[in-house]
Amino acid sequence: MKKFNSLMVFYYHTFSKPNSLKRGSVFLFLIPMLFAFSKPLSAQNNIKNISPANPTQEVYSRVKVSADPQQFIKMVEELGFDHISLKKNNSFEGEFSQTEIADIIKLGGKVKILIPDLQKNLIAANNKRLINNSDADLALPAGFTYGSMGGYLTYAEVVAKLDQLRTMYPNLISEKLSIGKSTENRDLWVVRISNNPDVDQDKPKVFFNALTHAREPAGMMQLIYYMCTLLQNYNTDPEAKFLIDNREIYFLPVVNPDGYEYNRNISPNGGGMWRKNRYKVCTTTTTVSNCRDIKVRRCDTTWKGTTYTVRGCKDVVIGRVCDTVRKTTCTTYGVDLNRNFGYKWGYDNTGSSSSTGSDTYRGPSAFSEPEIKALRDFSLLKNFKMVCNQHTPGDQLTYPYSYADGVVNPDQALYDKRNALVTEVNHFLIGHMHQTAGYVANGEASDWQYGEQTTKAKAYSWSPELGQSFWPAQSLIEPLCQSTLRMDLNMSWIAGEYFRYSAPAGLNATTTNFSVPVTIINYGEKTGCVEKINFISSDTLYTGNDSISLAGVLSGATVVKNIAIDLSSYSGTGTVNGVLRINYTGGYTEDKPFSFTYSLPSPQRKIGASADVKKLNESYTIYPNPTGSLFYISSKNNETPISIMVYDINGSLMKMAQNTNQVDLSDVAKGIYTIKIETAEGFIDKRITKQ
Repeated sequence: MKKFNSLMVFYYHTFSKPNSLKRGSVFLFLIPMLFAFSKPLSAQNNIKNISPANPTQEVYSRVKVSADPQQFIKMVEELGFDHISLKKNNSFEGEFSQTEIADIIKLGGKVKILIPDLQKNLIAANNKRLINNSDADLALPAGFTYGSMGGYLTYAEVVAKLDQLRTMYPNLISEKLSIGKSTENRDLWVVRISNNPDVDQDKPKVFFNALTHAREPAGMMQLIYYMCTLLQNYNTDPEAKFLIDNREIYFLPVVNPDGYEYNRNISPNGGGMWRKNRYKVCTTTTTVSNCRDIKVRRCDTTWKGTTYTVRGCKDVVIGRVCDTVRKTTCTTYGVDLNRNFGYKWGYDNTGSSSSTGSDTYRGPSAFSEPEIKALRDFSLLKNFKMVCNQHTPGDQLTYPYSYADGVVNPDQALYDKRNALVTEVNHFLIGHMHQTAGYVANGEASDWQYGEQTTKAKAYSWSPELGQSFWPAQSLIEPLCQSTLRMDLNMSWIAGEYFRYSAPAGLNATTTNFSVPVTIINYGEKTGCVEKINFISSDTLYTGNDSISLAGVLSGATVVKNIAIDLSSYSGTGTVNGVLRINYTGGYTEDKPFSFTYSLPSPQRKIGASADVKKLNESYTIYPNPTGSLFYISSKNNETPISIMVYDINGSLMKMAQNTNQVDLSDVAKGIYTIKIETAEGFIDKRITKQ
């Protein structure tokens, strides 16, 4: 800090007429020149973050902990557990720092080390099997690539990926949109997949997000995988096309960009274990030094002619000035973004923590964090029907409510149905947070998305926990992505109309008017409208044209409706194979295999006398015979047969036609066939040769 280096002198006096002698006063102001400082005197801010420029993290280990119930409760209350896997015999597994392990031991837990150093283990696993994006043996969807951080995309690579997908599929995915800024001013990028992605449409809206917790990148990779799968298959897979045509599907791959970037800085090869955002608490101190008086000099003056006389001068103190330095120090505590939502925020200190040092620190107030404010405002704007908050690890599916144990969900029955549906492939453990993980969480995303119904409509929400570790090895990324693909598809379906249906197995028809009960469940949010179900036989015989209308089947309802199958074309015993086919809007269909047996009377002649049979046979002629394709039937009375059935030499029905006098055999093999002709007088048997 430089000293003052100059003075300014101001004179003050009282003038009298020339050539007269009067007294006046002169003040000499000795004022330091403020601009003589090397820096401004005020507001000299030296902002310092106590996190080091090149930080390192503690060693994290995967451990198995044995503890009695009381010890476990104490650990949850004091340590704020996150993502543990409950095991048998009062034990659990999780990934903890050395400090956390020491605290667990202090609270009575018995610790068994399973993986001593998770980061070293990740690097070793990736070095053992390094997967290149160009590996020909990987059946990855177009556009899906691995990233530079242990196989995971960095924040910058995610942003570039969204731009790349827009370039690849400009008519199916929107340009990225920033819905807000993070604590450190990074964008929260969202994209929309739809058949008109740049226009808001009146379609059911689904929202997928990931990386709320900065050490859970597998969830982000899974969202990118789902996006690429939908986009690649739009023109080849009817299901992908239907969903893109009839839904608006939104993706926010990185909720917590600051925390994720921090992990990249401390662990560029992956394995960073920072969880929260980068919320800071800053304090400013002011140091005062080198204080000086501000003085003026006062003198008596006389003026005689053109001569001044100054006398009686003395210094007068009129103020004081000091050198000041302001220094701002910021401590990064971070907020658990999945404890910062407004629904039941701060409900207790078990489901979240008021301690800034805790991994479950909920923040100074509900929605205090810019990331969660942005997500809230975006949700209010879009009115989502379904929300998936992707997390890791645990292979679990949690759903509201999580803020306390034993809280009744008013839509429990519907959630039970949908939970079973979305986990039908991966078989995740299903339950509220306390049921799946053994602890509660308040201020949590799914609770707000479902529970807040004043400022917005209710959204059905889930928080899947993917995999068995925070940073799975690169070789596990693709299998993990595939394991939740059906889950993502079903969640996208549920936002609109979506039916599952079944018919009993082992049915046997004993009459030609066969009624089949079909159980139908509407898993979707929309009531049935134009959808219908009909039976399609695989043997091409006529089975009627009855169908089940799904109009009016309410969301969440289970109903049983009958479909009539006409078996008049069948006789004797056998099996009918086919499908129950549902028809959705826009021509999309799904088939469910269905078969049944039949035991029906064989056709009987309506005339008994042999002379009459002979006369009837002689009245009908088949031509040409042999034939290469078509054959015709003529009668002396110009009657059209009621039905014509073609049987092979084994008695199997090959063809059937009704109310016609011709049959096409072009699609059957060469050979001799029996033709059974049904007339008003009875049945006639004839033979024909197919050449």
